[in-house]
Amino acid sequence: FSPRLDAHGNSVRGIRVCQELSRHLDLHLFNRPVVGKFSIRLKFTGAEFNSNHVRTAGENQLLRELAKAIHVYQLQGHLAFATTETVVRDVLEQAAGIKFLILDLKRVLSLNESAGHLLHSLVLKFSNSGRTIFFTHGEHLPLLRRMMKSKLAGKFEELFRTFADNDLALEWCEERLLENTRFARAASYKARSDDYLLFQGFSRAELEAVQPLLQSRKFKRGQNIINAGDAAREVFFLAHGNVSVFLPGEERHRLATFSPGMSFGEMAFIDGAARSANIIADT
Repeated sequence: FSPRLDAHGNSVRGIRVCQELSRHLDLHLFNRPVVGKFSIRLKFTGAEFNSNHVRTAGENQLLRELAKAIHVYQLQGHLAFATTETVVRDVLEQAAGIKFLILDLKRVLSLNESAGHLLHSLVLKFSNSGRTIFFTHGEHLPLLRRMMKSKLAGKFEELFRTFADNDLALEWCEERLLENTRFARAASYKARSDDYLLFQGFSRAELEAVQPLLQSRKFKRGQNIINAGDAAREVFFLAHGNVSVFLPGEERHRLATFSPGMSFGEMAFIDGAARSANIIADT
């Protein structure tokens, strides 16, 4: 409230408030974005669509229940105040069932300051309630990162979490959900011969017959274990660490990741064909 009036009889401070709101929310006569839920292209949970990390039958069965707490929103179009507000409202309506929220920005064409303010508020609200937000495919929207860095200050690294794609974000969330279950494994875990799915049902005598054919090999992180085009003379049984599969020239998008107790390389070995993909040691 202010008694000061301008030459037109309007409140000086009232006009200033309107100007600040217009600037902050990017609201003016020449900016009329499409209003509605069209900024949400697709929604799904981690129980409906999982990462490319290949898991055991037991892990998959458990994740079908636990991963309902992972929600993915694929956004699209121009994110301004009106279009982003519908996204935030939709998320808050579902918040009770969300532990991890992934906002996929791949199809977002632009993002302005008002959208950044709303997303910043959502990040803080989720953080205060013990939930986590991830942004994926956001490299083409530098304004979002700049705003988050400015507004989050010392908490920027902790709260502004990003991944190159949904696959890696989903994997991170799945790993956190499995941490306190019977499937959690220490970093030092090493699979035994009878842990492998291909060896299940083997008698002790059969395992002893296979054992001499196994040779121990070690690979450094980032080292190629299999190269596309190589002759397939071996089947690999992963004892320790993780490995990922990539098509040649598509190193940014993994086909699968395998964990201890799994095998790989058997398809080309059985077919007698050349290797069709690169397999690289993650750890």
